[in-house]
Amino acid sequence: MALAPGTLLGPYEVLAPLGAGGMGEVFRARDTRLGRDVAVKVLPDHLAHDAKALARFESEAKAVAALSHPSILALHDVGEADGVRYAVTELLEGETLRAAVTRGALPVKRALEIAGHVASALAAAHEKGIVHRDVKPENVFLTKDGHVKLLDFGLARHAAGLGAGSDTRSPTEAALTETGAVVGTVAYMSPEQARGLPVDHRSDQFSLGTVLYEMLSGTRPFVRETAAETLTAILREEPEPLESRAPAVPAPVRWILARLLAKDPAERFDSTRDLARDLEACRTHLSEVVAGSFAGAPGTAGARPGRLRRAAIAAAAVLAGAALFGAGGLVSRRPPGASGPEFRQLTFDRGRVTAARFAPDGHTVVYSAAWAGAPPQVFSVRLDARESLPLGYEGAELLAVSRTSELALALGTVRPSWSAQAGTLARAPFSGGTPRSLEERIVGADFGPDGESMAVVRLAETRPPTWQLEYPVGTVLFRTPGWISSARVSRRGDAVAFVEHPEPESFAGHVSVAEPGGKVRRLTERFALPVGLAWSPSGDEVWFSAARTGTDLELRAVPLRGKERRLFAQGGSLLLHDVSPDGRVLASVEEATSRISFRGENDASDRDLSWTGSWSTLGPLSLSHDGRQLLFSVIETEQLFLRRTDGSPPSRIANRVAGSKFPTLSPDGRNVVIVQRGGPDPLLIDVVPTGPGPTRTIRLEGFEAFQAGLLPDGRTVWFAGRKGSGGARYWLTDPSGTSPRPATPELEGVSGPWVTPDGRHFLGRKGAAFALFPIDGGEPTAVRGVTYGEDYVQGISMDSRFFFVQQALKPRASLRRVDVVTGATVAVREISPSDPAGVTNVWVQVTPDGKSLASLTWRFLSKLYAVEGFR
Repeated sequence: MALAPGTLLGPYEVLAPLGAGGMGEVFRARDTRLGRDVAVKVLPDHLAHDAKALARFESEAKAVAALSHPSILALHDVGEADGVRYAVTELLEGETLRAAVTRGALPVKRALEIAGHVASALAAAHEKGIVHRDVKPENVFLTKDGHVKLLDFGLARHAAGLGAGSDTRSPTEAALTETGAVVGTVAYMSPEQARGLPVDHRSDQFSLGTVLYEMLSGTRPFVRETAAETLTAILREEPEPLESRAPAVPAPVRWILARLLAKDPAERFDSTRDLARDLEACRTHLSEVVAGSFAGAPGTAGARPGRLRRAAIAAAAVLAGAALFGAGGLVSRRPPGASGPEFRQLTFDRGRVTAARFAPDGHTVVYSAAWAGAPPQVFSVRLDARESLPLGYEGAELLAVSRTSELALALGTVRPSWSAQAGTLARAPFSGGTPRSLEERIVGADFGPDGESMAVVRLAETRPPTWQLEYPVGTVLFRTPGWISSARVSRRGDAVAFVEHPEPESFAGHVSVAEPGGKVRRLTERFALPVGLAWSPSGDEVWFSAARTGTDLELRAVPLRGKERRLFAQGGSLLLHDVSPDGRVLASVEEATSRISFRGENDASDRDLSWTGSWSTLGPLSLSHDGRQLLFSVIETEQLFLRRTDGSPPSRIANRVAGSKFPTLSPDGRNVVIVQRGGPDPLLIDVVPTGPGPTRTIRLEGFEAFQAGLLPDGRTVWFAGRKGSGGARYWLTDPSGTSPRPATPELEGVSGPWVTPDGRHFLGRKGAAFALFPIDGGEPTAVRGVTYGEDYVQGISMDSRFFFVQQALKPRASLRRVDVVTGATVAVREISPSDPAGVTNVWVQVTPDGKSLASLTWRFLSKLYAVEGFR
């Protein structure tokens, strides 16, 4: 039915079409009474007078009206205007799950989250006696702000009313003899639905199982040439074992899936609410689950499908047992006929693996890890054993292992920036002893093939900080104002591969290689997160782990001249550590989470403001001066969210394009300022309102900026950066971007929180010391009691007399108040997570009055594996 923009259906003004299907057309509309945008669904012309279609239209409205659940599309109104039946629902922005799975398998944690939301929505319906009967990716919607919505209850029926004569076919399906798209709906039917038998809540569970299988593997469990053949497969055949398509999926998740896809409804879950709880338990404790993630269910090797399913069901019944998560976790056996890689788990403690290398004997692995919140130390483990042995180097992190089994270690590491940590390079014997210190401010190192020469990445002593790659030590091959990671010497010793991060505070970068003569070439395009690198067994490729967007790492390979390729990708993150000459790989499964806490003036304890939507890794905080609003970014999606500290749900403010810098909340909390681009491209600074209003974009040619914001007057834009080849300084401009003018002289460095709360001074450095530079010009004021490279300024009092300072980012934050005139220091608070396992650092923000504090804690949990079978 063609409804022109401006058409009124009752109080709803049609704005634009959104989409159409076999059973309805959907329009964006404006609710003129409440002033909000909604979605309006109407029947198409050819069904406007069809009795069955009208009945289904009314049935869907009644089914949805009987339910109230955050993961079920909300129905606002139904009505009829000029003979047009319509239903009004909330307006969703995002994409269907079908669009997401078309791009490939989803990360395990994301798939579990989506399945958990759908199961929770179905449980709410089942408890009302309503069976959906059409669960499929097209009917699951993923909103831009991270929510999951179950759509289309048009086939829903009360269980008591479903008999053998009920219509079991999706109304969007064609006849069963058709091929192609028709399989896309038939493929999600349960066996009893396919037979035309009575169905209950367990039929929806089977359909959800097929959706979960597809999310985890990227393919449907029952795919045949025709719909009829697909139905036959659903009735009689077992799906291909998930471990052959997605070996990284944890065993307990596979057991849940096996239970969902049982042919006999009696073998599925008695309650969909129990299913939702099990899915949430797996998602929440994914790091523990991954302890057995590459292992088959105990006692199931070689079992027939029926026996295997019964074993899986029994295992799923005790899913919550922590001992089960580690059972059988040593080896993953390839299913018969499968050609995928084989994983052998090497570590079983809770914490983070920082580095791992094969020893020269080929049977021993050396790694460093921080377990259970303790300082890092170095361990060894044999590939045929389960127990790791400490080598006696407590507080050290592994950098490399030589051909003679000598270790390169980093001692006394500190984190001078968000991006990396530096320490003292030392050499130490594998058998234990006292490390011999060699070089300072070393970020990474690797031995050459002779076992003596070394490549190092050094944080140079120059101002501003410059990172350099040296090979051998003292010979500089590459320098950058950004940073460098994962440097590895080639097997022939004639090149060094490394990850080049062009921007100082961004993880984005390229895999590059330094060749004889100092020539440096980029081998890959930009990745959002390239981390972990090693040379291939033959030495003619560089293997690396990276995420093009988000944080889910996949293994890739790139030759020195040629096109890169994918080695392995599976839901979750697999971080590459090392590759042996015979092709074996050391890699760790990584889980990153973060937690936001807030304590206000009248709070007796911390308030958890963690984002519990789709993503787990949150970026830096920006706390409003009054302590009422908190800005944070979601690293996986590069989106910005604003949340009130009273616990109200967060709202999405903007999408961050690749390469954007940390966002800044204006002093009054009404705008967010984001640096989008700069350098060779025009500098773009977005001023995004937190309420109604358009985004203003300032475009400046020839500038590069690190940070930007608004002064307290709400009109003047400041930014920290440089013009052309000039030095770093602060600049001021109006919202139109005309005539930017320097506000300070060129500085050795600029530093957060950038501007004092009263808007009168910028924070910068002259030499190695902090100083406050008047915005209106004049001599700077020295800052006493705060040391560059050791302290982070996380808040400034309104009169600029006191700084709130924490030491360089650590697993616990010691916050102190410094009188910058006298240098006197008073301890304020120690922030130490109750569960320290895997915590790498805590970031704090303090209001000018010192009465409110927000903290962001990052946690990384690792499981190390030896892998065979990559080609």
